Amino acid sequence: MINNNKLFIIHRKAPWRIYYSEDRQLINFLSKYFSIKIIDWQNTLPSTLKDQVVFLRCPTGHIEKTTAFCSWYHNSAKYAKKMINSAMTIDQTMSKKYLFFFEKNKIPIIPTKLMTAINHHDNTYFYKWEKSIIKPLIGESGYGVKLIAKNNKEVINKHLEKFGDCLLQEYLPEIKNGEISIYFVKNKYQYAVISKPSNHKSYKVSWEHTSQYYP
Repeated sequence: MINNNKLFIIHRKAPWRIYYSEDRQLINFLSKYFSIKIIDWQNTLPSTLKDQVVFLRCPTGHIEKTTAFCSWYHNSAKYAKKMINSAMTIDQTMSKKYLFFFEKNKIPIIPTKLMTAINHHDNTYFYKWEKSIIKPLIGESGYGVKLIAKNNKEVINKHLEKFGDCLLQEYLPEIKNGEISIYFVKNKYQYAVISKPSNHKSYKVSWEHTSQYYP
C-alpha cells in the first residue's frame, strides 16, 4: 500500500461542487492510495514539488499561457519524483500538429491543412470543401473552434491574428453521431469513450458531453 504518499493534482481552480463527475470519481479513487492535494500551477513553485508525485488533470490557463506552462512543467519535472504525464509527452501532444505525424505514418485523419500567415492566401487548401472547421493548434473542449463557409477568408484571417497558426479541416456532418476516443496503457486497450455535441445544432465535441463508456 502507498497510503502515506502525497499526490499533487494540477487542476483548474474551482469549488469542489462544480467539478465534473469524472473528476470526483477519479479523485475519490486516488484518495484510497494517496493523500490528495489539488494545486494551480500558476501559484506553485516547481521547487515545492521536490520528490513528489504530480498528476496533470485540467490545468487553468495553460492554453492562454502555453509557453509559461510548458516552462513551469519542465522545471517541475526536475524536482518531482514523477510527473504524470511526462514533460516529453506534453511536448509531443500540446499542439495538434501531432495529426501530421499520424498522416505521415499512413494513419487516416480528417482532411487537415496547416494555415499560417504564409499559406492562408492559397485557396487551394480549402476550395473543395463546402464547410470547414478552423481551430487553434492549442486548445480543448471546443476552444477557438469555428465552423466556416467555403472560402471565408475573413474568418481565417481573424483566427490567425488571434491564435497564430491554425488547423483547417473538412467539416464532416457525421460528427453529430459523436467522436470515439480510445485509451491504451502500455500498448494494451483499456476502454473507449464516445463524446457527442451538446445538441443537434452544435458541431463541437467535448469530453464534458461524454455519452457512452465502453470498457
